[in-house]
Amino acid sequence: MKKTLIIGASENPTRYSNQAAHRLLEHGFAIEQIGKKEGMVEGVKIETGTPLLSDIDTVTLYINP
Repeated sequence: MKKTLIIGASENPTRYSNQAAHRLLEHGFAIEQIGKKEGMVEGVKIETGTPLLSDIDTVTLYINP
């Protein structure tokens, strides 16, 4: 199973990062999330800082310029 890293994750359902997380999980993808604030989306924790991650296949960015 491929794993996607979402950078800029948010608990706010109007944010694209949140919508992407829901859609990826709906389609059976595993996700990791990094954001400014800790939280949860669909039971997956939003990490802060620079956590040690492995086996990431795809990275998506949802950040301001």
